[in-house]
Amino acid sequence: MTRNSNPLRYSYISKDASKANFQNKNFNKTESYNSKFIETKFVNTSFVGSKFKFCNMSQAIFDDCLIQGALFRKCILSGARFNRCIIISTQFDRTKLRGCVIENSIVLSSPLGDGFSKNNLISTEVIQGYYPETGFSEELLHRAELLRNNQFINRSSVLHRKKGRLNTISLKWLADEFGESFLIQNLPLLESLVVKDFHTLSYLKVILHKLSLSDSVVQPGPLQHRKYLREHAETCLRTDAG
Repeated sequence: MTRNSNPLRYSYISKDASKANFQNKNFNKTESYNSKFIETKFVNTSFVGSKFKFCNMSQAIFDDCLIQGALFRKCILSGARFNRCIIISTQFDRTKLRGCVIENSIVLSSPLGDGFSKNNLISTEVIQGYYPETGFSEELLHRAELLRNNQFINRSSVLHRKKGRLNTISLKWLADEFGESFLIQNLPLLESLVVKDFHTLSYLKVILHKLSLSDSVVQPGPLQHRKYLREHAETCLRTDAG
């Protein structure tokens, strides 16, 4: 998990952040209480160990977010939408979820209750455990494991878990979108292209999409070409390391 050097920065106590737009933010370990996030938009934002208590988050939108080990206690999430989110071991404790929609997402060990309708699970898989590594080729697993050598990828916990295990949810999303053969060829490039802290899988997906559009970078190219890719990624991809 990318460490949040200042969790108070995005901790809201009795404040109104309605209709705010949080993009590429690090809400890890933040604690918000009795605040309003009505119609607020969270994009490419990480909520690892985040706590929201007595907050009104109705009509909020979560796009491409990682929500892991989070707590929503006595909150209002009525009409909220989760799109392309990974939700892991998260508690919705006495939280109102009527009209809440979860689409194109993965929900792992996160019970949904208090008015949530299963009809609002759209193209979303609800699972109780990580996918087994046996579902992937040995070569892909090896390539993903080597990315631990990149301090930013390793620190993000997007691809890796504790005790030497891989995050097979993220790996499956990448394999479904790009195919194993493309990942085997191009994952090694991420080691030199990822040069700053990031918080969600979407950061890696953007880089891989750029690689998929250029045949010349399927295999590692000359140093000047790789320098160009690195600078291009820096220009197009913004994260908030705070």
